[in-house]
Amino acid sequence: MSEDEARGGFSSLMFNGQPCVHDSHVPTGHMYFLNLDHLHLFYHPQRNMSFEKFQKPINQQVKVSRFLWMGALASSNNRLHGALTAIA
Repeated sequence: MSEDEARGGFSSLMFNGQPCVHDSHVPTGHMYFLNLDHLHLFYHPQRNMSFEKFQKPINQQVKVSRFLWMGALASSNNRLHGALTAIA
């Protein structure tokens, strides 16, 4: 178990110095490997955590606003990621 992972609330095994983390949304019999050195988050400069003006709906005593973010997760080298399927 990694000390850093344990502090974040995740339990993990270590394999070659890298954490293996369980995810309940991954189907049974599958493993996915992500190389974080080649994953990048891109965002739109005018839609990065911006808000619209507050508005008051006509049928409620509240004010509402929209939180805006626009971006994409991209990989610079897909062949360095991996997947195992049909694990018994």
